[in-house]
Amino acid sequence: MRNLPGRVGPARPLSLSSPVREIDPRVASRRTGLEEKGPPAWQVLAEGLGIRTVRDLLHHYPRAYIDRSQVTPIRSLRIGQRATVIGRVTEVKVRESLPRRGRRPMPIVTVRLSDRTGYLELTFFNQPWAARTYRAGMELAASGVVGRYGRMLQLRNQEVEILRGEADAVHTTRITPVHPATEGVTTRTLRELVHRALARIPEIPDPLPPEVVEAEGLLPLDLALRRIHFPGSPEELAPALERLKFDELFTLELGVAFRKHRVEAAAVGVAHDPDGPLTRRLLQALPFDLTGAQRRAMAEVSEAMARPRPMNVLLQGDVGAGKTVVALHACLVAIQSGHQAAVMAPTEVLAGQHFRSMTALLGPVGARPFLEVAADPAPAPAQPSLLGGPGRRRPTRTPRAHVRAAHGGGDRAGSPPDPGRDRRGGGGPGGRDPRAGPGGRGLRRPLARGDRRAAPVRRPPADGAEGQGWLPGRADHDRHADPPDARPHLLR
Repeated sequence: MRNLPGRVGPARPLSLSSPVREIDPRVASRRTGLEEKGPPAWQVLAEGLGIRTVRDLLHHYPRAYIDRSQVTPIRSLRIGQRATVIGRVTEVKVRESLPRRGRRPMPIVTVRLSDRTGYLELTFFNQPWAARTYRAGMELAASGVVGRYGRMLQLRNQEVEILRGEADAVHTTRITPVHPATEGVTTRTLRELVHRALARIPEIPDPLPPEVVEAEGLLPLDLALRRIHFPGSPEELAPALERLKFDELFTLELGVAFRKHRVEAAAVGVAHDPDGPLTRRLLQALPFDLTGAQRRAMAEVSEAMARPRPMNVLLQGDVGAGKTVVALHACLVAIQSGHQAAVMAPTEVLAGQHFRSMTALLGPVGARPFLEVAADPAPAPAQPSLLGGPGRRRPTRTPRAHVRAAHGGGDRAGSPPDPGRDRRGGGGPGGRDPRAGPGGRGLRRPLARGDRRAAPVRRPPADGAEGQGWLPGRADHDRHADPPDARPHLLR
């Protein structure tokens, strides 16, 4: 835990809303660019990364980590090894490179370190500030790739830090974070700002209730943020990541829940009666016993369709799990309540498969008549009919023509409408087929995305009625007028 930044430093404590430039004015005002005349770091962070406050900075997570926690004696170094060493400065030299045509000589600063097991040199090219910063007797920590120049070991691409105390190490002797940077601000500057912010801020408030944190086995937010930036060991990273990922998903789900609540509160739906003759006969006539999962799914879908709010339910299950019979049960709930239902599939082949399976399931249901208003003289057993695309064989009167006829729209273009036919019609892609006529859609069930084909359901006529219709409701449907903008229930 020695690498965990302290909670409150000697300066005035910060808050999450404090500006970045108040963390450490010296670090936040660093300039880069030609002769270090660029904008200050805090301005670059605000414009380039949108980091303006301490909260923004602490939620700017590292993209990688470099383990510099293991210190290696100089005599144990190997060429090409990435290592961290700690030593005392014994000598600082400044020289100039050889002049080249059109270029001025470049200052080269060489700092020699010793740790009582050997010597190591740090070389700074065109960085004259190093001669003013590092003095003989200072204790330095340096991390980099071990190389050799002549007979002397060197560290290349080194990260150097002056050690004044064990807790002062930010860039070395620890697991070092690498934060995403932008032009004008280095990862080193970002690392220092994060370290100083964590040292000056009190305990970070946790938006989650303590009982939720405890029940989910999560870290407190304060500890998770400190460990995600400066983990004391690799094992501390996983719990910190888990807490921060939980927060992101929790926020997302909470936003979706609020949005769903607002939509449901404002939208107008259709309330159905789940308990009716069609659904009862379907359950009695099924040639197999329903599983417990199927019964639960039917109950949940029926309960949702009984509410006066639009249903939007995803029915999920493996192939052969029995989703079709659950969808058919939902269709019959809509139909027995005086509305329509459409089952949609992405291809005509799949629509045909559902057409055949529904025909088999609805055959026994059509053994007895149900209430219907239609004018065709010949009653027919309950069965689905297919509204599809092009096919090899076409009946002389297509299902869509039957639907138009049921609306009083005539069998084909130019034929006179029949005022004695019912106004309700079938469905198609998107839940309503304009070529099939108007209707009150009570349920849509798209089976998958794509070019959807509808397989609507029709019923036999009632006693004393003539003919058949497509997806009709009860004869007294007009006495239960629904709002004109009512949305259908959706089962996916």
